[in-house]
Amino acid sequence: MMRILQLIDSLQTGGAEKMAVALANELVDECGFSALVVSRLDGPLKDAIDPRVAFLLLHRQAVLDINALIKLKQFCLKHHITHVHAHGTSYFLAFLLKLLMPTIKLIWHDHNGVAKKTFSWVEIVKCQILKVFHGIIVVNTQLEVQHRRRFPLKPILTLSNFYVAPPKNRAEEAAALQGTAGKRIILVANYRPVKNQLLALKAAAKLRTEFPDWSFHLLGHPVHSGYYNQLTQMHSKLQLDNYVFFYPDGQAVDTRMSQSDIGLLCSDFEGLPLSVIEYGIHGLPVVCTAVGALPQLIEKDMGILVAPNQVNELVNALRILIQNAALRDSMGKTFREKMNQSYTAKNVMPQYVGWMRMQV
Repeated sequence: MMRILQLIDSLQTGGAEKMAVALANELVDECGFSALVVSRLDGPLKDAIDPRVAFLLLHRQAVLDINALIKLKQFCLKHHITHVHAHGTSYFLAFLLKLLMPTIKLIWHDHNGVAKKTFSWVEIVKCQILKVFHGIIVVNTQLEVQHRRRFPLKPILTLSNFYVAPPKNRAEEAAALQGTAGKRIILVANYRPVKNQLLALKAAAKLRTEFPDWSFHLLGHPVHSGYYNQLTQMHSKLQLDNYVFFYPDGQAVDTRMSQSDIGLLCSDFEGLPLSVIEYGIHGLPVVCTAVGALPQLIEKDMGILVAPNQVNELVNALRILIQNAALRDSMGKTFREKMNQSYTAKNVMPQYVGWMRMQV
């Protein structure tokens, strides 16, 4: 019998974290058992965990935290875990567990989307560690090609992210965006350099005089405090008060998207960003950089793709949608239909469970 444990570093509101929780929740009904272990940080996603999921927070304090590793081993023995599905950087903890439990099968889920052309020493070490993993899950075809080149004999699955509605709570229902209803642009991404919210600030500065009644809303968790400080300093320098708003709690994503009119993403690199799928579920037309899986995800009648780090292209794309309400409505409706057809749990889970069963 297959008993899968999802392993993730935190419960902050990032895409990888949301997918770890979603997979853990869905597996309860699919397999009769599911487990989720968080190695480091608690967070708002804890409220989204199904109470039937076996859960453990390790409070890991260091890369080699022996106490945390022993707790993880004991948890796996108690629940007869057969597979550990490690998300993102949690692969190293999974590797350490494998040294103590050689029969356990490891799966790594690469959410990142950054295909490195040159190997750093970290990448070299990672490639050696991944040799003991039984399989790899990726979020786009570019990553699949990269990993098949590195690991030609290893099972690899390209798996779409999917949307799951969050549980309702008072904070979710009470959350409200600033600005004028019907004229809001939302950008959902944790504050990290690769997400390039700086580009959004520069675009907003160019659009403010032309469209003063519109507003930008940047929602995310400040996982990179230095970058978040850089954003707030640029915000002040460009005099964007009452035009660009920050929401560093990173919460109430669904409620705030439902109050928005255009979805925005300015990333330099991506895998398959869950936030863009969420834009589609909420019927938002989008303006996104053409990175990762986004050119395959977003068709011409759903949104506008622009080159990375090109502020004038971004401004022009936003201007087109701001000026044309009928186009916004049409694109948003078409995008919602595609997301509901292909990017929900009922579409994705059979592929995931079927592949995992082949790894027994």
